Amino acid sequence: MILNKIIIACLVISTLFSCTEGSKSPQTEPVQDVVEKIDTITVQEEEEKSSFKDWTDESGVWLNSPLDTAQLLADMNLIDKVNRIDLIDTDPEKSLLSEKIDTFEMYRVTYGCVCADWNVINCDNTSDNSYSGPCQYYMEPAHKNLEIKIPYDQLNSNVRFIGKKYLKDSEDGDHGESSHAGQRFKYYSFEFINPYLVFGPRKNDTVFQNNGKDTILQTFSTYLTVD
Repeated sequence: MILNKIIIACLVISTLFSCTEGSKSPQTEPVQDVVEKIDTITVQEEEEKSSFKDWTDESGVWLNSPLDTAQLLADMNLIDKVNRIDLIDTDPEKSLLSEKIDTFEMYRVTYGCVCADWNVINCDNTSDNSYSGPCQYYMEPAHKNLEIKIPYDQLNSNVRFIGKKYLKDSEDGDHGESSHAGQRFKYYSFEFINPYLVFGPRKNDTVFQNNGKDTILQTFSTYLTVD
């Protein structure tokens, strides 16, 4: 593209200087104006390309526009509830579990340790144990289809679980070399409680302008509400 503009500039210059000698002086300034105009257009287009690149995510999708939340959620095909209660009676670990079936509404907290990170809502978690309280559990799915895979926001999402407590708590190291002891809960059903939040596509954050051009300092995740 730049080469084409240089050729055009050369043709313009050649045409102007092919005129009579008496017209050289008045036509010298227009030649300079044409060259400067071409250079200006080139710079502007390069800046526009750079700016457009800044406003795209890693996959090249332009995100400098309002998000269509409904369409994005539909495309994500969220599996936010699975029920496999039918597995309770045939569970090979049945003898290791409580006979009572519990239903817990819970939220997850990522601690600075490997410890029981699911908490029962509205439960007094007071304990002398700094790593695990009476309302905290390691959650273990009864089947691989029960694994939670949607990109939910932990601080704004609650989940209803149905399952059984293990009769014996896990010990230090059971969930990894540096894991801590804690209660265990095996669930056969989960369902996200509406409304809850999931992470949407990442979007650029315009922080300031430099010479009239947006400067991107960082990108951040958008949040989509599932009603």
